[in-house]
Amino acid sequence: MDIQPFLDRLRDDEALTDNLTDEQATPLLAWGESRLEKAATDGEAREVIETIRRINRCVGDGEEFEKLFPVAPAAEEPPTAPPPADTGDSASDKQSS
Repeated sequence: MDIQPFLDRLRDDEALTDNLTDEQATPLLAWGESRLEKAATDGEAREVIETIRRINRCVGDGEEFEKLFPVAPAAEEPPTAPPPADTGDSASDKQSS
């Protein structure tokens, strides 16, 4: 698969990060480039671009960037949803009965 068109889009399409500060865009684009280099199909590469586009759109709608893309030293994994709410029936709760 030729990833160059996707890398070019990532680097040249200002609309992907127009709602982000440079401090926000830099790690997000680095994550995107890393994921594109690992993409095995055009579909996977498109998904990376679309994820960046969605994060940019959400920030433009007022969501906090850090909640959408927790900045880590090596952001290899895609942004994740928050963990499920605690239902109160964990193993430790059951043992205390």
